[in-house]
Amino acid sequence: MGLKAQFKIMQMIFMVLGIFLFFILVGIFLINSQMDGLKQSSEDLKRSQTLASIETIVNSPEFSCGGTTTWCVDKDKMSIMLGDLGKKYYDFWQISSIEVQLIYPNDEPEIIECPSENCNYYNIYEINQTNKKTYSSYITLCEQQGRSSTNCQLAKFIVGVKNA
Repeated sequence: MGLKAQFKIMQMIFMVLGIFLFFILVGIFLINSQMDGLKQSSEDLKRSQTLASIETIVNSPEFSCGGTTTWCVDKDKMSIMLGDLGKKYYDFWQISSIEVQLIYPNDEPEIIECPSENCNYYNIYEINQTNKKTYSSYITLCEQQGRSSTNCQLAKFIVGVKNA
């Protein structure tokens, strides 16, 4: 074999290696873009599940105003959940925390935790987790003021979930 033939074989080997490396890089790029889409889909699914769990919790008998009203939380029931009863639901609801913050009418510019006078923030329960993400939804917070009178306020129902 001559020198030219060896040179042509070397050229062909480098060309095959170059094409091989090109397709490996294209494959890595495609796999990476698929993984990004999968990660985004996972986060979207987690978000929609959390929002569905907010609706389930708000409309559960432990919080709901009763009747056919949805997205309504009974203030008296919520106050009961502030005590030891709320701790019994740690395993029942697979979430890290439940908080309710009064939005309107809210005379206090700062957060005052309940139970106290003129409070505007309820920490129903919280599992001490450092890595959590919160989702919220607006609710009606109602309190019965007698047999025929109800006082309702606008509040934000905040649920914390473990951020993976």
